Amino acid sequence: MIKFKVILFNLALAVLLSVFMGAGASFAAPSDIQGHWAEKQINAWVDKGAASGYPDGSFKPDDSITRAEFITLVNKSFGLTRSAQISFTDVSTTDWFFEQVCRAGAAGYISGYGDGTLRPGNKISRQEVAAILSRLLKLKVTENMGAISVFKDADSIPLWSKGPVNAVVAGGYMSGYPDQTYQPDQAITRAEAIVTLDRAVGGGVKTITFNQAGIFGPESGVNTIDGNVVVGSAGVTLQNTAINGSLILAEGIGDGDVYLKNVTVKGTTTIKGGGARSIDLASCTLGTVIVNKKDGIVRIAASGGTSVLEIKLESGASLEEANLTGDGFGNITASGLPANSVIRLAGNFNVLLVSSPNVAIELVSGSVDSLDLTENAAGTMLNLAAQANVTTLTLAAAAKVTGQGAIETALVKANGSTIEQSPEKVVLSDGVTIIIANNVVTQSTPLKPGGAGGSGGGSGGNDTDTPKITAVTFTVDNKPVRVEGNNNNFDINLAGFDNTSMFTDLSINATSNAEKAEVTFLGIKKEVNFVNGYANLSVKEILGSLDTGEPGISLKTLQSLIASDEIPITVYGSNGIYTTVKVKIILPA
Repeated sequence: MIKFKVILFNLALAVLLSVFMGAGASFAAPSDIQGHWAEKQINAWVDKGAASGYPDGSFKPDDSITRAEFITLVNKSFGLTRSAQISFTDVSTTDWFFEQVCRAGAAGYISGYGDGTLRPGNKISRQEVAAILSRLLKLKVTENMGAISVFKDADSIPLWSKGPVNAVVAGGYMSGYPDQTYQPDQAITRAEAIVTLDRAVGGGVKTITFNQAGIFGPESGVNTIDGNVVVGSAGVTLQNTAINGSLILAEGIGDGDVYLKNVTVKGTTTIKGGGARSIDLASCTLGTVIVNKKDGIVRIAASGGTSVLEIKLESGASLEEANLTGDGFGNITASGLPANSVIRLAGNFNVLLVSSPNVAIELVSGSVDSLDLTENAAGTMLNLAAQANVTTLTLAAAAKVTGQGAIETALVKANGSTIEQSPEKVVLSDGVTIIIANNVVTQSTPLKPGGAGGSGGGSGGNDTDTPKITAVTFTVDNKPVRVEGNNNNFDINLAGFDNTSMFTDLSINATSNAEKAEVTFLGIKKEVNFVNGYANLSVKEILGSLDTGEPGISLKTLQSLIASDEIPITVYGSNGIYTTVKVKIILPA
């Protein structure tokens, strides 16, 4: 009986089950799709061997598809291989689709009915497909139902599916019919399934998938792919390739290895698979990299001329730099991480911004210029190995810092933290207490030599010295951009940000004999006092009566308002001596 079911299933799904298995021989165009609205997409899939028709040469594009069949297609399309235990009363271990349902359960995109059934043999409706895609793609479901308001039958869309339907329509993954209806209860057709999944996986562009181990790409020169790439299996080496779309390293990689050599990705790179030894980037150029692996930690190693603009961690990761000639990893942000996630770093990093609680951070070797734990990062454990260094550590939430690594400046904005080391300089916000090297430190605690337990303190200087600025930090989109002083010249490079990015704060570090600073910004002169060699001005404070109601000012607005790209800052010492520096801002083009 089981064998008979499988035969029927294979016949019924011959058109779809070869999804994303890679290009093969040339296939004849189906006989019944000429003039069909999905002719272009169907032919494209057939041409690249990703789909085939029936033995009689037909495709039957308007036939329906069952829930189990659609689940199978989704798993193949997205390279989902991880399984989870399921408990649907009408799904048995002997069913041909049992493993596919287990994978859907692990991915979290399928749910059953109130009576505990899945109803796998039922035709799947358009609204059910919308719900699946909404969960799978993590689309934002809002109260604004503007995308579906154009449909004449918008009021007939049930409350449970209204949000997901609106999300997929707004995202361009599904659309309505010529009569301006959506028809939520209508069974989705084979043609609609192909077009919908094509848009979901590839954003409507060509997608090439590598589902078998091997070396892909030329030995020399560069192969350009005008579309997206999915790597769905371990043991894949992709070399000398330029991807004009996005790259997905899918769950199907498991804990295996993938090697990228001289690969450039113009779109986003998403890493969903990999293990403790997994992803090697050799002389690669990547923009935004998103790490989101369901279980465990994925290791990503950069070498040679590799440059990564930014890393967004949504799960634990180990980032390693070795034998670099490129820029290596750019700014790292970590948010939405599962509890007890681990971030392990080995190399020299600019910025690590953590906004998730109960994260374990290990700086194994190298340095971080700015390590910022936001108010949402309570319970973070930070360990600095002996050969590691942090230039500026900001604690806006209670954290524990251990190890023998060095900390140059600690900015402490919240109570409850402990630091085993003795930072060279500690700046405490009002009313904050911290334990440093087993000493309780407050703002009134006298500074001890070498920063071994005191608060405050600049970079030296006495009453006869000219006060100097030692560092200037701009905060843009909650990311600190810090420049150390060099003969009082400061160039703040904001070219890597977007014109819509928001500039919110200006911080100044100075020698210990600095008393106050006078900042002239957009023609407005603002005075600020130093506390232990540190001063901070929010853009809202500077703007005063020109405050727009925003938390700061966008770089686009700033570019249109400033007459000069320099901000004069005059520093006055307690001895009456003063000096003026100019901070040059390099804005996005």
